[in-house]
Formats: sequence, C-alpha cells, structure tokens
Amino acid sequence: MRKLYVGVPAKLVLPKARTTAEKALQLDPTLAEPHAALGLVKAGYDYDWTGAEAEFKRAIALNSGSALAHYYYSFGLIALGRDEEAIAEMKKAVSLDPLSPAMNAHLGSAFVYARNYDQGIEQFKRTQELDPNLFYAHGGLMEAYEEKSMYPEALAEFQRTAELSGYNARFLNDINRAYENSGVTGYWQMRRRFIEESPNQANLPTEAAIAYARTGDKERALQSLQKAMAQREFRLILLNVEPAFDSLHSDPRFQDLLRSRKELLRRRSQLRLRERHAKY
Repeated sequence: MRKLYVGVPAKLVLPKARTTAEKALQLDPTLAEPHAALGLVKAGYDYDWTGAEAEFKRAIALNSGSALAHYYYSFGLIALGRDEEAIAEMKKAVSLDPLSPAMNAHLGSAFVYARNYDQGIEQFKRTQELDPNLFYAHGGLMEAYEEKSMYPEALAEFQRTAELSGYNARFLNDINRAYENSGVTGYWQMRRRFIEESPNQANLPTEAAIAYARTGDKERALQSLQKAMAQREFRLILLNVEPAFDSLHSDPRFQDLLRSRKELLRRRSQLRLRERHAKY
C-alpha cells in the first residue's frame, strides 16, 4: 500500500470519490463497497477515524465476503497503529481473493508498518510470484529491505522499481556507483535525487520527506511534510506510523503536523454540517 496513491493529491480525487460513493448509496444503501470507499475518504481526507471505522464495519456487516471492505479497513487500522487487527483484516482479504497481487502486496505493507520486516519480505516475494512486474510489490520489498539495513538487496529492488518507472540506465549506474563509493550514505543521497529529479516531483512531498529523513536532513523533511499537508496528500494518513519518520517524532514541529490534522478534521466536520443543513 505504500506505493498506492503516490503522486495524487487527495484533495483532487477523494472529494470526487465521496460524491460517487454517496450517489451509489442513494441508489442502493445496502451496497458494501461504497461504504468501504466512504471509510477510505473519511480516513485519508477527513482524518475522521471514528467515522471511517463505522463505514468500514458497515461495509463488512453488509457483505463479509467483500475483500475490498477488509482491505480498506486494514488500511485504516494501520493508520491507527492497531497492527494486529490490521494484519488480521488483511489476511481475511487475501483469503477472499488469494490471487490478487494488490491484496497480497498490502498484506506485506501491513507487516512492514507493524515492524514485522521478515514477514513483510516473505509476503512481498510471494506477491512478486503472482505478478513479477507489479511496481509497488518491488517498492514495498525495497523498503522492507531498507528497514532491515539489507542495502544490496534493497538496491536490486530499487533498480527494478526504477526500471518499471521508466528511469534510464544512466541513473541506475549512478546509484550503483554511489553505493559502492559511499555505502549507505551514497545510497540514500541517490534515492533523494531520484525523487528530486522525478517529473512528478511536485506531487511527491511525502516520498521526498522520507528520503530527506533518511539522509538526516530534518529541516527539508519537515518542509516536505508541511507541503504534503497543504496538498492533502493521501499518505499523511500514515504520518504517525511511517518507520522513516521515527527520528522526527521528538521534534515539536512534527507534533504540530499531527495536531494540524486534527484541526483539519474539525473544520471539515463543521463544513459538512453546514452543507447538510443547506440541503433542507
């Protein structure tokens, strides 16, 4: 899941997803998937954890066999740091749709966010057996290796991820040389450059923040996270559980970002109430 929604500002897509889901429920309120989609919107855009969980549970109550409902609920539980529940929900989703590369990859991500890196590595490998060209299966495995400080293995997965993204051989040669010459420092400097030179760089502030945090550039990491907040980037839902940001937790500015999410929720809740009242 760490590679899903990357480069897509939430404020551009999730309000539309909300409208579509609400229209679907007006036609048939017993549909599970629109409730699950609303849960994702409430979690990833409103930061409304209570409302999101209610929607996820409603979706599962309507159709316990919906892999998508368990999948989305798992994502919300990850954001809340409820690791065991998240993994259980994702295992349920995989059992319902065992051949889905997306479901299997997200189970790998659930393990990684729970800091169960060995299990995450094994799960991403199984996912690659289902689809060798799945971009975020390679990206997820790369990040699991990084957390284990297994940099030669991470580099191989980074190269495959870059190839699937269309990066040229020169860049791949550069990162190989950087690692050979400067070890881990060179690796992360090139990973940062990978983001900085991306044609989609403006829409990757959280990815940039991870690279800056890993190279010890706390100032630019926090600046990138502030930009992500302004863009309402979807991955901010995982702000408090992203392993790369563990080193930032003691900084008051990081805690301010967490408080800013709560303030966004309060403002959006007031706006939604006014919108509802305006309909009547």
